Amino acid sequence: MRGVIALSVVIVFVTASCSSQTQVLLNTLPVVGAGMALEQVTVVDESRRSGHPMDDVLMALGKSRRDAIIVFRSASSGGPSVGAVTVTGVIGADLLIAVVDNLQSAAVISRTMTTAAGKDVWLIESRPDHLAAAYSHGDVVYLALSDERLVVDDLLAVMP
Repeated sequence: MRGVIALSVVIVFVTASCSSQTQVLLNTLPVVGAGMALEQVTVVDESRRSGHPMDDVLMALGKSRRDAIIVFRSASSGGPSVGAVTVTGVIGADLLIAVVDNLQSAAVISRTMTTAAGKDVWLIESRPDHLAAAYSHGDVVYLALSDERLVVDDLLAVMP
């Protein structure tokens, strides 16, 4: 019950502090995945310090945070997370290519196209046992991140 109360407080805080478009995108992300509450919400916008991994993706597209809506939900323990990104003027397929090519590119060990949870995804391994799965759905790129492949698959199963 305590987790449910904390989740409600976080959602109320985020609802009050972000735009309606940001809230709509955030609402597409699951609040529970891989058996964990994804209660920590992060909105990557101009109010956050620079240096977020998505900044490299935006730079490759010639865009800035002002042009994008970027949201994440993660387990409060620092465990797995899910994210959604959309960029004004960029179609989903082009955004997906930019994410695959530029998300923490200096640390990438491998990029593999595969099928997981019924979705065609790019699986990006960026250091031993750190995985990101990325796929596009319309003009949105969704991400599932974890240190374990089975957890990534479980997260993908509850995503749009």
